[in-house]
Amino acid sequence: MPPDQWAHRRGEPRTFAAAWVAYLFGGVAIALLGVGTMGLVATDVYRAAARLMIAITFVAIWIFWPMLRLSQERPRRVVSAFAADFLLVVIPSWAIVWPQTLAWMAAWPPEVCLGLSLLLTAWSALVAAVLTWYFGRGPIDEDPAPSRWIMMVAFVLIACIGPTLSIASGAYADKSVAIDLFGMSSPVGGAMQLVADQSAAGAAASMTKEHWVFVLSLLAGSLLTWGLAVFAAREEA
Repeated sequence: MPPDQWAHRRGEPRTFAAAWVAYLFGGVAIALLGVGTMGLVATDVYRAAARLMIAITFVAIWIFWPMLRLSQERPRRVVSAFAADFLLVVIPSWAIVWPQTLAWMAAWPPEVCLGLSLLLTAWSALVAAVLTWYFGRGPIDEDPAPSRWIMMVAFVLIACIGPTLSIASGAYADKSVAIDLFGMSSPVGGAMQLVADQSAAGAAASMTKEHWVFVLSLLAGSLLTWGLAVFAAREEA
């Protein structure tokens, strides 16, 4: 009897869900280690830990999730597999974001957490779209092209190019513009821009009109791309 090529997926999606929640808990623990484990923490001190938690979450969405799936066999049901992944990634991640509106946590305005949640959803939908497109094309019994490592390099480049250009151009420090498009073009860079300290302006964080336009445009584009990938995907009979 030939070996079962899907043996590593027998526990899906429960295995992925457990790993994702464990990662988020680990991220919270790592972020909070820096602000102490005893007593109350000042809100402005805690916000730095909250930003780290958000960064860790976005790194997992854009890097670790596709890395895991690109290292595995193609799922039998491509569309449903990555739709399940999407829900398992987004819903627990929202549970990290929304408590930050509380006064005894980061005290970020609700509109910032809404924008952050939509940005998180948009990048997650784009990952699901890319994975659905990649594994849903071509014959089911053949490994898709381009090579998986090329796909992973593309994910890493998208994560790094925007912040690199932002730093090189000085856009990240330019307070005269409402949005740093270089920074926003990266998952982590965009998230950090939304939760950047705005205490000098009298706010914990803020969403500009330009931020809303970018986030909603990215969300619409990601969902459209995912829809096209689903339409073109080939499922195992």
